[in-house]
Amino acid sequence: SNPSSELHYLEDTSVELYRLKIYGLPYQPEFHGWAFNRSNEEREQLFSKIPQDTDIILCHGPPYQILDHLKDGTSVGCPIFAKTIERVKPALVQFGHIHEDYGVMKVGNTICVNAANCTVRYVPINKPIVIDLKKKKPTAT
Repeated sequence: SNPSSELHYLEDTSVELYRLKIYGLPYQPEFHGWAFNRSNEEREQLFSKIPQDTDIILCHGPPYQILDHLKDGTSVGCPIFAKTIERVKPALVQFGHIHEDYGVMKVGNTICVNAANCTVRYVPINKPIVIDLKKKKPTAT
């Protein structure tokens, strides 16, 4: 079957599509009692499971100081996620949650995307962001 036509729910797991390893997890620091809020200790443990060879990380909330600013300038991202990006060095990190800081930012060789499609008032006007990643070269067996 065509992998692009299949649905993959990624919660603490990965899938390989088009020779790219994609890891997904939904966790964020405490925020209004929402689902997937986790303590620092829990997030530390959960983010530590992301394999070193991951190409793309999908997460609900942003890493600290990367497209995570509220209108008043407050940075509300996850410091543990930011450290994870430094450790794994994926090609792409994609998240949303903080609608006020939609956009793209490069951190080292990692492209970070806040793909929130709605404004802070939940008006869906942000345009889709398209990122073209090169496929990894096949490894010799």
